Amino acid sequence: MPDCADRPHRLFILWYCGTAGLSPRLPCLGRDVQKPVKIPVVDDQEFVRRTLHSLLVEQAHWQIYEAENGKVALERIREIEPDVVVLDVVMPEMSGIEAAYEVSQHTPQTKVILISSLYTPEEAAILGRLFSDSAFIQKSEAGKELVPAITRLLRIKRRTRAAKA
Repeated sequence: MPDCADRPHRLFILWYCGTAGLSPRLPCLGRDVQKPVKIPVVDDQEFVRRTLHSLLVEQAHWQIYEAENGKVALERIREIEPDVVVLDVVMPEMSGIEAAYEVSQHTPQTKVILISSLYTPEEAAILGRLFSDSAFIQKSEAGKELVPAITRLLRIKRRTRAAKA
């Protein structure tokens, strides 16, 4: 009997649920099949993107995408409508703050996490409050704080969605 945790089966069930108008969570052999959480990681430094990608991809049901600046990220965000986006503050072409503003205007359901190595904790607190339900993480702390911050924002998003239903 096929294991529904296998990717092809999970994708088929998600596709079927979407085309049949059903909930994306179905009981399957005693487990729930969950809609994948989409998370773009946006940083102009490839090493940082790859490091954060490898950290986040370990989480079950998280699909990680990468972009090298805010402009490229916005194109991708409009396509995939992510749950959470991780944005470096300082990038060429479009900064993380500019991109976060655009995200809040075009996909307000997407939660934002700003990251940087250039800000003090006080400045970081101000940046984190710029956008509702957002967070700021120092790059040096991303290894231990990023997954819990994303999890916290996903809980907020689920509560908000449940309250509207």
